[in-house]
Amino acid sequence: MAINLSTEGLARSSSNKPWITIGIWIGILALAMFLNATLLGSAATTEFRFTNGVDSQAALDLLEDRLRGPRPMTGMVIVQSETLTVDDHAFQAGGRGFDSHRPLHP
Repeated sequence: MAINLSTEGLARSSSNKPWITIGIWIGILALAMFLNATLLGSAATTEFRFTNGVDSQAALDLLEDRLRGPRPMTGMVIVQSETLTVDDHAFQAGGRGFDSHRPLHP
């Protein structure tokens, strides 16, 4: 039996054996998720920098070096409670311990 690699042949063989086709698609998706979890973690980052020497990056570097110094880190703290609501005084007192002007340290 010859294998027809045209789109018509692929559609015909897929329609003749739909469960095999579904199984192949599930296998492809599982492989893609596995490769995403194992290989993409080291490639993905939240850091942004220009790869070529653009003038705007040079200007930002000069501002940091000569005028204002390094920019402080910023962040957000989310306070949650399983038992208290935002209207409870104990919850409000616990959230007041965070100073919005305190510098963050990595």
